[in-house]
Amino acid sequence: QRAVAGARPQAASAVVAHAPQAVAGTTAGIAGGAGASGVREVKQSAAVTCAYMSRGAVRITWALEAKRLSGRASSVVSPSITADLPGIGSTAVKFVVTPAACSEGAMGVGTFQGARGRIQVGLKCDGDLLRDGAGDTYTITINKTGAAKLGIDLQSQAGEPWRVSGIGPGLVQDWNLAHPNLAVRVGDTIAEVNGVREDLRQVRETAARGGQLRITLRRPRGAAPSLAI
Repeated sequence: QRAVAGARPQAASAVVAHAPQAVAGTTAGIAGGAGASGVREVKQSAAVTCAYMSRGAVRITWALEAKRLSGRASSVVSPSITADLPGIGSTAVKFVVTPAACSEGAMGVGTFQGARGRIQVGLKCDGDLLRDGAGDTYTITINKTGAAKLGIDLQSQAGEPWRVSGIGPGLVQDWNLAHPNLAVRVGDTIAEVNGVREDLRQVRETAARGGQLRITLRRPRGAAPSLAI
């Protein structure tokens, strides 16, 4: 990526160029993507924003001054950022920005000055990033009234439990926005609804009814959040 001082703001997947006072809108997207609707932003400081999006995604943005990426330093590290990562919970992370590789003959090799604005961005977890255990279960509680819909697509093969194959606008998406550390994810299976289990038809009929729904889901073995920077 190239950080350009004085450039007009523009979107990019990892680093965006801004005016000199706020370059590198360094962004890490965690878990599945989402549209612009249903975004809950939490501003941790003047430079750091965490956006909790639909479908359990988290977008972390850190802004820094352009001059920090043009001197003789070999790295720039963000302050510790605490975010609720899907399937993990509250986790401290840091951005690590380093110069991109340049030719051996160039002056200032290994520095931002020598890289001439080309940089690499990494995301470091301050603690262990644990994978989910085998068949971890969790429970969500949803109050379904009127014409409200759960907004999830379900699939089952050969009599296996219902598997969440898609999440769209609806009560489950609202739950994910309000509870990012306990968000329903595509691939999770429904263990029971209001105590009803095993009979797939009854489970689905119970979930379609109104009133308070207590839904227990199970996360598959080895499932882990995806980190895209």
